[in-house]
Amino acid sequence: MRNLIKDERIEFRNKVEFTSSGNCVLYVMQRCQRPFDNPALNVAIKIADEFSLPVKVVVFVFKYPKANLRHYKFFLDGLIDVAKCLMSRGVSFHLKIAENFSVLPKEILSFSPKAVVMDENPLREMEKLRVNLSKELSVPFLTVDSDVIVPSKLVEKEVYNARSLKIRYKKILSQFLKKEEDKKPRIVETFNEPLIFTLDDVRSALKLDYSVKPTEKRGGYFEGLKVLKDFVEHRLAGYEKKRSDPNENGTSNISPFLHFGHISPLKTAFEVLSSQAPSQDIETFLDQLIIRRELAINFVKYNQNYDSIKGCEPWALKSLEKHLSDFRQIHSLEQMENCETRDPLWNAATKQMIQTGYMHNYLRMYWAKQILFWTSSPDEAFETAVYLNDKYLIDGRDPNGYAGIAWAIGAKHDRPFPPDKPVIGLIRPMTFNGAKRKFDVKEFCQKFK
Repeated sequence: MRNLIKDERIEFRNKVEFTSSGNCVLYVMQRCQRPFDNPALNVAIKIADEFSLPVKVVVFVFKYPKANLRHYKFFLDGLIDVAKCLMSRGVSFHLKIAENFSVLPKEILSFSPKAVVMDENPLREMEKLRVNLSKELSVPFLTVDSDVIVPSKLVEKEVYNARSLKIRYKKILSQFLKKEEDKKPRIVETFNEPLIFTLDDVRSALKLDYSVKPTEKRGGYFEGLKVLKDFVEHRLAGYEKKRSDPNENGTSNISPFLHFGHISPLKTAFEVLSSQAPSQDIETFLDQLIIRRELAINFVKYNQNYDSIKGCEPWALKSLEKHLSDFRQIHSLEQMENCETRDPLWNAATKQMIQTGYMHNYLRMYWAKQILFWTSSPDEAFETAVYLNDKYLIDGRDPNGYAGIAWAIGAKHDRPFPPDKPVIGLIRPMTFNGAKRKFDVKEFCQKFK
């Protein structure tokens, strides 16, 4: 167990000692829904081998905050791959529908585990769940930071911007860019073909919001690897230039798979590093995957106001407050959801989001900034952007989304952009005419009429 104590990905959440009792080591899979390239699962296997016990994996399906049918469909796609592949690793898989978080301690202990392992998740409700479990579980409880390259706790506090994080990572990144071998547990339990719920089963049991229809996009470990492979082979070369044009298929399209943990950021980094693409394209992509993505996770982990305007920079809040009385052409939430604003590009981007569950990265920034001009206050603008982002995007409810909205509306991780302007003050502007200079706006709008 000494090696586990030294592992900087692992957090011992309680002080319960390992005892002689327990029938298995239980991995409660949540954020990292993948059967391979999963540090939390590998930790569970190491503990199980230490005590000559089998490993069991359980996924609890409950009513996640803000999740709807669109999200659950992508989520369940992933569990099919997890269930089948865990069998090949000699790990039993269990799927349970739970009414709410409060039943989890009892359900977890019903497995009679010697120890419980869980992946980390910085979102407020998910971290609260882990804190509560640490108090209520009567067995050792460990969490593993499995969805980042560099363990989040090593940064220790909220950093100001990407440059600050890059400076901190310069000395430590290389020690975490290492491959980890997936192992089978020594003790394999006999189990039946795992049960997978259908979307209708989950909808019925949890009374889900199904006003937002699922998209044609499929989730899962193998689909994620397929999308990643297609990007690395056909679009990574040229990524630096093409990624900002919404009319080009120049982005990786892996964000939903990273959000649900269907693919590993570490695996993604290795696939990119081993490609034959030009070095500038590789560097630009890795900056997005590692620095920008983990900057967002750092923001969510250390800033309790990550999903409101209060979490933004003091200078930006002061500048926005100065312009509270400026004239605004107010649009209602209904008008925005119906894509009936005065901005055809914003309408088209929103239609892309509602129809496909995806919005191009450049348009996400432009989209959020325009809401400032159509709502009565920055606070309402932020709340509106979060509501729409979390409702329609497959990768909604994610640190990247919250950090992106905070950057667009409240200059999080950004700097002042003088001169002082109506409504937005010193916030960096993004305008319709500016978009027209970057790409063919008319072409994009024609795609999503």
